[in-house]
Amino acid sequence: MRDLKFKIQPPKKGDKIARLYLAGDLSVNNLADMVIKFREAEKDYDNIEINLGEVAAFDLATIQLLISMKKTCLRHKKKVNFNIDISKDLTKLMNITGFSNIIKSL
Repeated sequence: MRDLKFKIQPPKKGDKIARLYLAGDLSVNNLADMVIKFREAEKDYDNIEINLGEVAAFDLATIQLLISMKKTCLRHKKKVNFNIDISKDLTKLMNITGFSNIIKSL
């Protein structure tokens, strides 16, 4: 099992966006940890950017969690944006499985 790396960068001076950097294993194996971190960020910040640039593993549970995170933020009148720059292999997998449209909708 690969590790999940999760970093929350609070807004810098003059910036209003808190950035969450996720890397490594974003699969059901680490779902509980991701939920805790997402809740922490949603509670503490009004404008969040989630960066998924160094993801090694990704599954349907993670997609569901990202959609849930977005809906929760919107319900609480918070802004959330996704920066999804995943590897070519993961992009190909998303295209084959039909999840690319879901990912693009985030």
